[in-house]
Amino acid sequence: KNLMETLSDIYEKEWVGQDMLYVQAQNNEMLWADLAHKLSDQVVIPLNTYQAQFPEMRKKIDKRGRKLIDFDAERHAVQQMQNNPNRNEAKFIKAKNRWKMQKGHMKF
Repeated sequence: KNLMETLSDIYEKEWVGQDMLYVQAQNNEMLWADLAHKLSDQVVIPLNTYQAQFPEMRKKIDKRGRKLIDFDAERHAVQQMQNNPNRNEAKFIKAKNRWKMQKGHMKF
């Protein structure tokens, strides 16, 4: 549910501003649809068209995204182990080493 639907459900039908709320909700939905359409037409489509001209760069961007996912997974594993008082030290050291290795790949 969006905000306007929730507000419509909360207020009683006899409420003085109920009709204005409905009109405002319709107006908001129309503006949102218009914004989404304009963003798609004026930003997303031209950006994808431009990006399609450089397939090698797209491959590098995708590879970086995969590396970032791996880095985040290792960082999360280390944080979970740090917060666990009953952790296995050998696994913790191994996770820290994997995280450092991923950090080196990321070149922050």
